[in-house]
Amino acid sequence: MKGPLRKRIQKGSPMPADLPFGLVEGNGSFTARLPNESKIRIPPQILSEFRSNFENDWDEMHSFLEIAKDAQVLFDVGADKGVMAATFAALGATKQSFAYEPSPSGCALMSELLALNALDKQVEIIPKVVAERSGKVSFSQEESGYVQVVPVDSANELQTESVSLDDECARLGLAPDVVKIDVEGYEGEVLRGAEKLLAEKGPIICLELHLAYLEKRGIKPQGILHMLEQKGYLIFCLDGKPVSPRKAVNSVRQIVRVVCHKS
Repeated sequence: MKGPLRKRIQKGSPMPADLPFGLVEGNGSFTARLPNESKIRIPPQILSEFRSNFENDWDEMHSFLEIAKDAQVLFDVGADKGVMAATFAALGATKQSFAYEPSPSGCALMSELLALNALDKQVEIIPKVVAERSGKVSFSQEESGYVQVVPVDSANELQTESVSLDDECARLGLAPDVVKIDVEGYEGEVLRGAEKLLAEKGPIICLELHLAYLEKRGIKPQGILHMLEQKGYLIFCLDGKPVSPRKAVNSVRQIVRVVCHKS
């Protein structure tokens, strides 16, 4: 992690001390104040999602906001309801987010969030699965929101396209400065579909490793981080301190969050 960025993250930034992240209710929605005095309006349906990111996971959000200051393009892989994609775009009129989310319900709520904040031009919703290669894929979604790839003709299956990040860079004619990955056990597929991106552009990776889902699929989480190391990445905790793949995943937590930066 580059010196100035690492120092900003290590310095830390307390949450606003009045209401949670300056939350104010009015006109059928809520307004949250972002650290740089930008604001974002929140529909009641996803208020709990914002509270989770800005309160329960403040370390993750603080790290993300510091990284976002110097970035112009975000690929949000596993965007869910669009909290991170919208927050990134709200930090500056020239910022662009590309939000990858296969869940129809997630995309609908994301659309509402973007419309409420007039961010439709800055955030593109891409209702597809990010995978190792582009094609067709079947998936199912649990009530909790967990999405998993399933065989064709499975019960409750949904079908959509899969895309690789390398193909998306070619389609869009640009490469991201930051890639946020939260795909609950499919992290390896996302990274293997980004070989060219990781080698040539080397974006910052904000990565969530869901240990239980990886274990369920027989995948060692340490191997995901080794994959990034082989591409020249260093692994950092959210406080900016370097960490080895072994120590990063040797945690009692079921979700491990790290920032990966080219050396």
